[in-house]
This record gives sequence, structure tokens and C-alpha cells, in this order.
Amino acid sequence: MHPETANWLQQVLISSNYSNRDRIYDEFDEVLSQYNGLNPKFDKHVFRGCFYNLLGMIGVIPVTYRNVTYNIPIGIWVMYDYPLTPPEFVVMPTENMKIVVGKHVKPDGVITHPYLDTYASRPQNRMIEFISILRKIFSTETPVVSVKQPVKSSQTSNSFSMPQPVSMSMPRPNTFMYNTPTTTTATTNNVSYNYSYPSTSQPSYSLGGSGSLANSSNSLNRSNNSKASVLNEVKDKIKKDIETINKDLKSQIDVLLDENKKLLENEMKISNSMNLFEGEMLKIKSNITIFQGKNKEIAVKIEQLKNKKEINPDDILQLTPLMNQLVDTIAEESAIEDMIYYLGKALTSEQIDLSYYLKHIRALSREQFLKKVLIKKIRVQAQLM
Repeated sequence: MHPETANWLQQVLISSNYSNRDRIYDEFDEVLSQYNGLNPKFDKHVFRGCFYNLLGMIGVIPVTYRNVTYNIPIGIWVMYDYPLTPPEFVVMPTENMKIVVGKHVKPDGVITHPYLDTYASRPQNRMIEFISILRKIFSTETPVVSVKQPVKSSQTSNSFSMPQPVSMSMPRPNTFMYNTPTTTTATTNNVSYNYSYPSTSQPSYSLGGSGSLANSSNSLNRSNNSKASVLNEVKDKIKKDIETINKDLKSQIDVLLDENKKLLENEMKISNSMNLFEGEMLKIKSNITIFQGKNKEIAVKIEQLKNKKEINPDDILQLTPLMNQLVDTIAEESAIEDMIYYLGKALTSEQIDLSYYLKHIRALSREQFLKKVLIKKIRVQAQLM
């Protein structure tokens, strides 16, 4: 940045209400050092509907569009509480330019971008970075086009020249000229711009020649006949198209009716299934209620049994002496039978010899026989047979 411009910028920042002066100075230094087409300015500017005396930069930035470099006029304005309030970037067209409203450019030229929306929450955001982003955006979406004024046509005999249309094109490359300020003060900075575009001539269109009335009448009749034939062809085509459309619609309606019928049948099936399901759910709920009631009764019985004393089985039976003798005899007879069984297994496994087995088997068999006779007599006497 030029020393005079640096001194002027420092004086403006000191005499104004800017809070973060060091950062603003550093960022202006970055931008002005890299982009010679921009110059600082301190002037009145409408910022979000209100007039302020703001510090900014106006001029041009180079943008390459379709392999041709153009100078795009922009303005950058900084609010007093920058960077809490993001800077305002504005496209500043000349008289022979027109703003192209797009995704990032409003009708009044104000530039919008998510980078600016997150400016306050991201301290690393800087104006020079956003200018680089703008150059990439403008390389695919031009923000301005040049508007050429229509050229008046002269009238000659037997010919009429068509007025030239207004043409719109990209600004001509390397024709946006910027003049550096001649004088600077602490409060103002006079900057002048000269926007020039080479004009291109438009071809003129002439309508000439004359014809006889008869030829005009014949041509008119031929034109009417051709129009009538075209109308008839169009009518026939429309009728055929309508018939085809009606057939297609009828077939589609039939398909839709079949689908509707199937849907209604399925709806009835689903409704019946839902009714059955609801009935089963009611049964399950009633069974759950019964189960919970029985469970409570069992829990009560268990608590009652826990509180009672232990019961002796002999006290429950209350047998007579005769019945006690019967129980004892049956137990002895069962024990003898078990002993005979195990003696047989011992003989089979050769743990005892045959003489020992026969000796004890005779005694046990005799005793078992006597026990069975006694059991029979007791049952007869106790009237159990």
C-alpha cells in the first residue's frame, strides 16, 4: 500500500468510530496491496437502510470469464463494529452496464454468500479471502452485462430500416479504467472512474421492393387456402390425439377400478383379521387377569403354610397297633426281597460262591414266606381284604 494512502487510512480510522482499527487496517493493507484496481474511500453509504459515514474500497477486480479477463466494478463497505457485522460487498455497474440478478447478486447489487453469514462466528474470515471466492463465482456467473443503446436508422426511398435491438453482453476486457486519487484528506477521498467500452456496429435490415395488386391478391388467396388446409390437418390430428388419449384413459381407468376392487377386498380381509385379533387380545387379557388372581391366592397360601408348624407324618396317620404291625411286616418283607436280589447279583459277579448263596437264600426264602402269611392274616383280621 502506498505510504500516502496508509497515512490517510490511519487518520480516518483514528477520527472515526471504528472499534477494531488494527484489524481493519491490516485487512485493507492486504486487499489494496494485492488488488491495484481498488482504492479506499470514506463517504456516506446506505447500509441496511440507514446512512452512515463508512470506510470502504471501490474499484475493479479482475475476473476471468471464458478465458477472457474482465474488470468487474465492486464496492466494499465496513461497519463500525467490524468484524461483528460482516462487510457489505456491492456490484457497482456503470451507465452502460446492467446487473445480472443471480444466486449471489440481488437486484440492488448487494452480494450474498454463506461466507458472509458466518463472519461473526468465524474470526479467521477475511475480506481478501472473500474476494478470491467472488472471483471464482463471477468466473461462472457474471454479475453485470454491458447494455448498448439502439442506433437510430435513416429512412431512404423504397426501403425501411429496422431499428437495432438493445444487445446485452459481457463487459469488454481491459476497458474498465481506474484513475488514482489526486488529493486525499482525513475525511474525503476523491476517486474518479472512467468506464469505456468499444461500440460495435449492428447490421441494418431493410424491407424493399413493390408488387402489383393482382399478385398481392393471388398470394393472399394462396395464403388463405394454405391456412385452411393447415387448420383441417390440425383438426384431424387433434381428433386422432383425443381418441388416442380417450382410449388410454379408459384402459387406465379400468386398471384403476380393478386395483380399487382388490384394495377393497383386502381392506375387508384386514378388517376381519383385526376383529379376530381384538377378540384374541380380550381372551388373553382375561386369562392374564385370572392368572394374576390365582397367583395371589397361591402366594397367600404359601405365607399361611410358612407360619404353621411342621407336621409329623405319624401324627397324621394315627395307626392302630394292628396297622402298625402290618406296616412293619410289609417293610421287613420288602427288605428280604431286596436282600435276595442283591445276593443274586453278587453270585453273578462271582463275589460269593454258590454254597454261600444257597445257604442264605434258603433262610431268607423261608422267612419271606412267613412274613407274607402274616401280612395276609393281618389284612383279614383288619378287614382290608
